[in-house]
Amino acid sequence: MLSSDVLEELLQPTRLRDLLPITAWPSFSTESKLQILQSVQKANWGAVGDSLLKLALDDSQPIVRYWALRYERLYKPDQPITQQARSDSHPLVRAMASASDGFANPEEDNAQLIRLVKLRNIEFYMASLQNIVDGFITAIETRSIPDEMLGDCMHEFLTGGWLRKHLSVDELSNDGWKHFNDIQQIKRLWEVTRKAEKRTAHQVGWYAPIRVERENVLDELFASLPLTRRYRRYKSK
Repeated sequence: MLSSDVLEELLQPTRLRDLLPITAWPSFSTESKLQILQSVQKANWGAVGDSLLKLALDDSQPIVRYWALRYERLYKPDQPITQQARSDSHPLVRAMASASDGFANPEEDNAQLIRLVKLRNIEFYMASLQNIVDGFITAIETRSIPDEMLGDCMHEFLTGGWLRKHLSVDELSNDGWKHFNDIQQIKRLWEVTRKAEKRTAHQVGWYAPIRVERENVLDELFASLPLTRRYRRYKSK
């Protein structure tokens, strides 16, 4: 792993930032390569640079190829360098490069892995909470995705870091419409639990938010929700 001093030296915002990581790339460990990609992506809002991206996509380790694609799939979905990854030897990389969001075509090859990968990387796709909830509601109501798989997707979504950050006080406090809309989306997720099968309903019952910026989202639904044990325990505190 690279020290903070070395990382800072390699990635100073000058012309050498494009050259130094590429020069050092062959000597980096897998962990250091991930560290470089993560830092470059955060600093440049996703722009890795074609030379570094090519090195990463040609790397022997699938996790490095996967890591390089997280932002690039958003900004360069039809570029040859991104399309190359759609025929990668590793399913994780192909899933990251897929043009599908997983919910739209449940019959697609490797559809479940695509869904899980996209839900893990929501922040790189600028997806809205409403679009994600819409996808879950459609899948629940149409039974288009088996309950075991949909339950895994729900767990990935509800326990991932994106949702907690999205609903945090800092993210919501200065935007009244976002606050209102996000509360409505969480309520919709709780409401559709009545129609969900066992594993999917269980994930909502245990992991879905009960509060959004200190506002309780379940008071109106409490009497009719099938999964209330967690809520009763919360109310008794």
